[in-house]
Amino acid sequence: MAFRQILLRVMLWSLGIAAAVGAFAMLFFQEEMIWRVVATAVNTAVCAAAMLGFSVLSERDKSRTAGLLGVAFVAAEFLLILLLIWIVDAQLGLEGQILGTIGAVAAGAVPGMIMLRVRESPRAKVAATLGLILSGCELLMLLVTAWIFDPYWHIGHGVNDRLLESAGVLALLGPLAVGSLVGHGFDRQHWRLIGVGAAALAYAMALSGIWLDLRGGNAFTVVTTVAVYVTLANIVMLCPLKREQQWLRIGVLGCAALTAILLDLNIIYGLHGGSEMLVRLPGAFGIVTACGCLALAVLVMLNRRVQLKPIVADFKQFTLICPACQKKQTLPAGETCCGNCGLKIHTRFEEPRCATCGYLLYMLKSDRCPECGTAIDSGHGRGNPAPTRDISTAHDTAG
Repeated sequence: MAFRQILLRVMLWSLGIAAAVGAFAMLFFQEEMIWRVVATAVNTAVCAAAMLGFSVLSERDKSRTAGLLGVAFVAAEFLLILLLIWIVDAQLGLEGQILGTIGAVAAGAVPGMIMLRVRESPRAKVAATLGLILSGCELLMLLVTAWIFDPYWHIGHGVNDRLLESAGVLALLGPLAVGSLVGHGFDRQHWRLIGVGAAALAYAMALSGIWLDLRGGNAFTVVTTVAVYVTLANIVMLCPLKREQQWLRIGVLGCAALTAILLDLNIIYGLHGGSEMLVRLPGAFGIVTACGCLALAVLVMLNRRVQLKPIVADFKQFTLICPACQKKQTLPAGETCCGNCGLKIHTRFEEPRCATCGYLLYMLKSDRCPECGTAIDSGHGRGNPAPTRDISTAHDTAG
């Protein structure tokens, strides 16, 4: 809490300094000094606000690493922007490099934070690890583009453009490989590896086109379509749905397949000059697929109950009918005995939790864990007994 208060005070002081110094500079200093002072104060306030938000994330167990990376990201961007403000017109010729670094840090850190947060889910650990690697590669390519193969240094003529294109294609195809890997290791659905392979092949073909001027043509389109479809199918299959909602999953997958096939046929065989209906069909099925995906997202949210605060921790007593003397009575939790016949009774309350991720399954109606998608046994209601938590209150034996 002290750190938040410090950041809030930094924001307030920065805004106050921006107002006071800006007004003073407007009266007595040159225009160049005015905008630099005001820009510095505003930059400080904005970065303090962003750092405040990431500090909140860093205080939570599942987002601590992502929050810490966010704090470091904001600190780096603050210093880079500050440097940019004060070296403009300094005849150093580094403005382009600093701007490129600011963009590179943002392009690498933002996906990195998302992957670190997603990595806390067991089903997405492998996929998020790959996402972190790809984010690091993209950051490296952009930094090399900004500082080494920059036109200012007259090094590698044309190389920087190709590196930028390579990084851009990686940003487009990388998420397909990551999305295809979600859930890997938790089941035997090895077909999702087809999406990873298709995304890797598509990127290799793109690199060959960028660096060797080799055009994949229609083959690149087909491979990319396969990667997109497998990624979509993998995510759709992981959506926890009730039995009566399964038809929507099948419909989305079918419409997505028709969209991909018809789109490939239009591109490969050039049907633009043929039947107008064949040209319109991919768009029609694509719209249905998009709407179906949104409907799936809505259903997942409706099926998923809000993660309730464990209320069983507050159970200090319970009401029962003694199986020996049939007397109805209220007794304390833990070790106790019947107040009428003295029958010793031991009670314990446990929260129903997912055996894989420990998600609280209290009052859940779905047949799968909404956090990780693990199937829930119908035996004792909610999964295997592994990660349950004993919250009973022990009492001295009465009577």
